[in-house]
Amino acid sequence: MTEEEINSMPAGRAMDMLVAEKIFGWRHYSDDLWERMKDWLIQRREFNWTEQTPEESMLRMMITPEGHSRWPFEYSTSIDCAWLVREELSERGIVLAINNRRLMQRACYGHRRQSTDLTPEWSGFAETDPLAICRMALKVVHCLV
Repeated sequence: MTEEEINSMPAGRAMDMLVAEKIFGWRHYSDDLWERMKDWLIQRREFNWTEQTPEESMLRMMITPEGHSRWPFEYSTSIDCAWLVREELSERGIVLAINNRRLMQRACYGHRRQSTDLTPEWSGFAETDPLAICRMALKVVHCLV
């Protein structure tokens, strides 16, 4: 994924799934597992019937590194969830700063903790802080991989 693609990606399910995968190591289900899970999900009503079909619900479900099945948090739209991204990056030695002084945009900057140069190595810009954090975080993992 290029920096331009990251910068143009909107907040929402696709961004949340990408953050869950790239930042937290969550995995997607294989197609055959989806088919086996479908009936079980419908029986348990593990999705919001008014907002999504079983297929849409399953497309969002992922497997955590601990092996639990769940839907990704709303990293790109909730500041509480985005703060989990910040904490994960902090554990990896990345310092994150949010600057909301820019007109009509939020900015998120990051650099390595051990760096003596405090010039940001990565940045993310968006209309909201959660999306700016997610964009910056995806650039971090893209560079470190």
